[in-house]
Amino acid sequence: MANPQHIEWLLEGVEAWNARREGLAFVPDFVRADIYKVFRNGNLLDDLGKIPLQKINLQGANLSLCNLQLANLYGAILEGANLINANLSSTLLIGARLTGTDLILANLEGATLIGAQLSDANLQRANLTNANLNGATVVNANLIDANLRGTSLAGTEMWKAILFPEGLSPKQYSFS
Repeated sequence: MANPQHIEWLLEGVEAWNARREGLAFVPDFVRADIYKVFRNGNLLDDLGKIPLQKINLQGANLSLCNLQLANLYGAILEGANLINANLSSTLLIGARLTGTDLILANLEGATLIGAQLSDANLQRANLTNANLNGATVVNANLIDANLRGTSLAGTEMWKAILFPEGLSPKQYSFS
């Protein structure tokens, strides 16, 4: 379960959160937290109905099974974060730093990841349906069994990205 103190700190705003991250050594714990609901119930969503978390430092955070749908994570630092099975549907991750992030089974349906850094990220079995990864860097990322239906990849750097299980070529792999 999420650390209630961390949720309270998050509600104080990004500036206060980032200052606390600089001054205290702690690993943010938001396991199973419904961040969207917390912000909605506190009337803290922005004018577009999004969670305002632009440029937040969540490096190394545990956000597994967390609900961050409709979050504005523009320029956020999420390097090395655990986002296993997290709900990031319709989230803005423009220019976000997600290097080494664990996104196994994450729901990124309709997410905007333009220019995001996803090198060495694990997106195995992630749902990227209708996501926008234009100009993103996905070097050496694991995309095995990721759902890429309708995903926009224009200008995406995918050098050494892993798309198929070891030993299988695209011809041998089933796309059903």
